[in-house]
This record gives sequence, C-alpha cells and structure tokens, in this order.
Amino acid sequence: MKKTYEQLAFETIEILNNIKARINSETDIVWTRFDSVEELMALLNNYIACINSSDTKVYKDLKYEFLPTASFQELSISNGWSKEFMDIAEQYDEIYLKIGRYL
Repeated sequence: MKKTYEQLAFETIEILNNIKARINSETDIVWTRFDSVEELMALLNNYIACINSSDTKVYKDLKYEFLPTASFQELSISNGWSKEFMDIAEQYDEIYLKIGRYL
C-alpha cells in the first residue's frame, strides 16, 4: 500500500523527534557542524516546522544530514548511539525514496 504524503511526513517527524530525545545539555557536539546543543535543537525544530508547513525542500536538506560522516552520524558516534543511527538513517532513506513522488 502506498503511503500518503501526510503519513511520510509524520514518520519523518517521528525520526527527528527520536533524535531530539537523545539530546541533552551533556550531548557531545564536537565532531558536528553545530556550535551548541541549542543550535542543533533549533535546526531539528526548524526541520519539523518546515515539514508541518509542507515545505518539501526540507527532505533534500535532511538527506544530507543523514549521509555517512555528516553531522547526525557524527553526533551518534560521539554519544554512543551509532548502531541506532544506522537504523534511523535507513528509515529516512526509505522515506526519502517514497516521498520523491511528492517533491
């Protein structure tokens, strides 16, 4: 069964919320492009806001965030959830392929 844009958007927001749930004031961001945890959280919140407003270009931006050695993977490695990240990135890749017909 094909998923609707709304279903794929919801799944993407769930992924971003999963990442947000792993972040706190002690999160190590040294190997990421972010200067602070607050900057990282603001970006995640902005991605969610873009998805909620049907801004489809956000999916391409997110595609780059999930690439190997990009900030999200570096974040996961530095904070002990790299195995989980691989599953999260795979989920996003599947969404990205499906959402392509809406872009």
